[in-house]
Amino acid sequence: MKKTSVLLIAPTYVDSPNTMYFPIGMAYLASYIESKGYEVDGLNMSNYGFKNGLQELNLKLQTKKYDVIGIGALTVAFEQIEKLIIYLRGITNAKIVIGGGVTSCESELVIQELKPDYMVISEGELIFEELLSHIRNPDKFNLPKGVWSLKNAEMISNNESHAISDLDLLPFPNYELMGISEFMDLQTGSGWSYHKTDISVGKYMPISASRSCPFQCTFCHHAGMGTYRKHSVKYAIDFIKKMTTQYRVKHLSIYDELFSMDKKRVMEFCKELKSLNITFMCQLRVDQVDAEMLMAMKEAGCIEISYGIESGSDIVIKSMNKKVLVKQIENAVRLTKEAKIGIQGNFLFGDPAETKETIEESIRFQEKSKLFFADWSMVIPYPGTVLHQQALDKNIIKDRVQFIKDVSDTSKYLWNKPINLTNFSDEEYLSRYSTLRELNDTNHRKVLSKVIDAVAVDEKHSNMKLECPNCKLTTIYDNLPFPINIKNNLFEDRESFYGFLGINMVCPQCRSKHHLLPKSIEHIKPKFEVFDLALKEFIDVNNDEIVMMPAMDRYVQAVKEDTNLLDIKPIAVLDTRDYRIGNEFLGQKIQKFNDTNISKFKEKKFLILPWIEYAKVYSTLIKNNINENNILSWNKFVQK
Repeated sequence: MKKTSVLLIAPTYVDSPNTMYFPIGMAYLASYIESKGYEVDGLNMSNYGFKNGLQELNLKLQTKKYDVIGIGALTVAFEQIEKLIIYLRGITNAKIVIGGGVTSCESELVIQELKPDYMVISEGELIFEELLSHIRNPDKFNLPKGVWSLKNAEMISNNESHAISDLDLLPFPNYELMGISEFMDLQTGSGWSYHKTDISVGKYMPISASRSCPFQCTFCHHAGMGTYRKHSVKYAIDFIKKMTTQYRVKHLSIYDELFSMDKKRVMEFCKELKSLNITFMCQLRVDQVDAEMLMAMKEAGCIEISYGIESGSDIVIKSMNKKVLVKQIENAVRLTKEAKIGIQGNFLFGDPAETKETIEESIRFQEKSKLFFADWSMVIPYPGTVLHQQALDKNIIKDRVQFIKDVSDTSKYLWNKPINLTNFSDEEYLSRYSTLRELNDTNHRKVLSKVIDAVAVDEKHSNMKLECPNCKLTTIYDNLPFPINIKNNLFEDRESFYGFLGINMVCPQCRSKHHLLPKSIEHIKPKFEVFDLALKEFIDVNNDEIVMMPAMDRYVQAVKEDTNLLDIKPIAVLDTRDYRIGNEFLGQKIQKFNDTNISKFKEKKFLILPWIEYAKVYSTLIKNNINENNILSWNKFVQK
């Protein structure tokens, strides 16, 4: 009898090739059902991006007929899954099964909107095996628990099922089937990143040593992962040895939500790992570390720990149900710095208990603890969380399906009427978030790299010798690229905010971060110098006749410190964004950028600040017969 043939697909979370996440869960599922005698292939679409991923999918479907196609991902991939299912329906008759975090909350809406044949709730291994038996012989095998289905447009829900209790009973995850080679190839290994440049770390291997988390923070949902369980240290170390040897990597990224609750287990893990001479990073709780454990982790190769900091206010932390205190966060931060282990963490704005006073309390804590690289972000009430239920109870989420689609594009969601559970007005909520985002960039500039020596190599690279302001170690960086994405022109590179956002450098010795300003990079310096001269010439005549755009709501401090652009007193400020109209910027009420207002100021000079829309705005001015000699654009000028 022909074996049932299965294709497992991990959708991409963005349209371009990326290494945002490796689908470890799908790799476990692949190896498990392989061990049960099924034919299994895999496709990690993140290795290709959506468009090229569809081409890879076509190649697989042209060369083999699959009986079942499994798709697994988190809720944020909802729209990608939707497009993928629509595409598959047009080219294959295979049964489509979806699983992962996307199915574990708002399940009824998900199955009705995405319309798969089957939907697996909870962990996949045991349930998927039973489902494959049912698909092959429905008369002999009933629809298993933990599976929902659509038959003749009728939904059949079959409750949740059990998950495997002993993770060590699972075979090693099949990384190869899910594209680990391509995932490794996508990593440059150079370590260059605006957020965190660490030249001591090359390519990394993702691993998992446990599942889920026993805690219930209000903003977090452990998507269908069941209770907290751990692999034995032996299982984890054996798999690490296998993968690091096979792929010749010396660094691990432990994907676990919570690496361990057990100091004894951490100490055992570190003892076994130490002999492998590799480095790793992981996530821990602040109430579970002490000096002895951190020193053991450091000696075993730990270079960074991610902590859930979230707030510097006990009021907010209690509201989040984090079960820790600010003094415990402070202690963990101090001990981790003393152990010379890097810290990754964030502050979350927008808990229902958030007030002006709690924000100020968090900022004071951030300053006191010198957590200048623990950035602020906004709480998002993802489906399945306590906050999501609160938003539903208050009728703030009007359309539950649309909300799932909205949070699939995080950056768009954050600036397009995000859910506000605080007592702030929606206008003040966005304003305070904007201020905190600006604080991120300002904080980075409080810890600046000291340039000891620098030589420009070419228009996009410099050789630089930098001193860490914390431990005074000097490090040489040959061919330092800026912009980091050297395919782009610096002033078209949004990630560097067109030359004002620098690079957060990690010190190889003390593991703290320091910030390298673009203006300090040797091949970038001339750009600023030439523009300063052009700006002076532009405003020398009729300084009071300048129309400025846009009304910047972020990166203001960076532009103010690095140029004289914001020293100008404009006669008017224009902007294309509706939510900015009517507010004030540089002493002027912001007006709409449109033909009417351009005509009103046609005899004036137009100054375009660093802006993603600069090209469109510049073109509109020219179409309205504004002389190009009366327009100065940062982006356009420095590209000459």
